[in-house]
Amino acid sequence: MSDLLKSLVDVSKYEEEYRLKYEAEVSSWWESLPQNQREFAFYAVVSRIYKAEIVEHKSYRGVLYDTFGFDPGFYMDGMNCGYMTLHNSIYTAEEMHNLRDRELAASNVKVITNKTVKEI
Repeated sequence: MSDLLKSLVDVSKYEEEYRLKYEAEVSSWWESLPQNQREFAFYAVVSRIYKAEIVEHKSYRGVLYDTFGFDPGFYMDGMNCGYMTLHNSIYTAEEMHNLRDRELAASNVKVITNKTVKEI
């Protein structure tokens, strides 16, 4: 195995160990909170995500850096906890309508809205 490949494997192992340790620490912290503090934390995080994602349509970095005030060092932690996947799965209403219209068009279905009839 080349030195570069060995180094990449070592870094990958380190990152996984870090992720597992961090996840255990966060889980332990969460479990130690009284119910009302868990509710406050949940509300604070979800309301900020809602505003940033749905109202302001921010990028992944925009949510991490601007909304939450994290520095770039938190980028991977956001990925590790699944936030990037969640961020990428959120569609606006317009995007959902466009997706629906494309799917229907693929089946040669007319799209009827309250404003117009579109032949697709």
